[in-house]
Amino acid sequence: MHKLQTIGTIDNLQKVNYSVIKRIDREVCERSDKINMVKSKKLIGIAAPATMYEEENPRKDVYNFGNNYGKRIYDCGGIPLGILPSDGWVEDTVLDQFDGFLICGGHKFWPYHLQIVDYAVRTGKPLLGICLGMQSIYWYFRVKDYIEETEFKGSLWEAFQSLRAKVGKMDSVEGHQMEHIRGLEEDTKHEVELVPGSLIQRLVGTDTLRAGSFHRFKIGEPSSKNAVTGKAPDGTIEVIEYGEQILGVQFHPEIDQTLLSIFSILFQ
Repeated sequence: MHKLQTIGTIDNLQKVNYSVIKRIDREVCERSDKINMVKSKKLIGIAAPATMYEEENPRKDVYNFGNNYGKRIYDCGGIPLGILPSDGWVEDTVLDQFDGFLICGGHKFWPYHLQIVDYAVRTGKPLLGICLGMQSIYWYFRVKDYIEETEFKGSLWEAFQSLRAKVGKMDSVEGHQMEHIRGLEEDTKHEVELVPGSLIQRLVGTDTLRAGSFHRFKIGEPSSKNAVTGKAPDGTIEVIEYGEQILGVQFHPEIDQTLLSIFSILFQ
């Protein structure tokens, strides 16, 4: 009798073990599917504007990540992750983790802005620059031309500072700094005429678009390596490109979903 009970207990244990194993296998498969789904999504590094060394309190040194930038990456099926430089600098080993880059608008240039453009050029990874991000692309190629023309010895950031000391800041522009109010995005927009067949024209599918404007400065004549493919009615350069890989827009396509297709450059 005792032996029969023992056997019965073993049978029950085996049934329980098989049930547990099946459940564990099912959970492992589900987790694996989720992991593979995440792996299949592109990781987009977002470079936010920085406010640093403006006050004595070091807690005031911050990187400001705007909500809408991440939302548009999610809308396109990507995973937005913040790039966190150290004292305004970022290492290639950090940028290696990302499939593409979005440089946001802001009010001041830092070394990491040029570093990210340089990394994208060297690796072929896609880059979208918005507002200050477009200006970062503009300055990067101007600086590279300057280095070639003058045989400048020094870092990319040192060359940028040297060039800015010679040519000065960008010109200011009137009528482009609109106040953004939630729900009234259309009030901030102006038309941008696009070059037929350009990268941005193919992305949006039209020869003109309406885009939100919030910038105080405009770029000058860019490097010959950049194509100017969009202008506002007053002649302000609103779009520059570098091949099929790098796109800079002076306007703000992140304020709503009407220009979501522009972000698709990061997922090609």
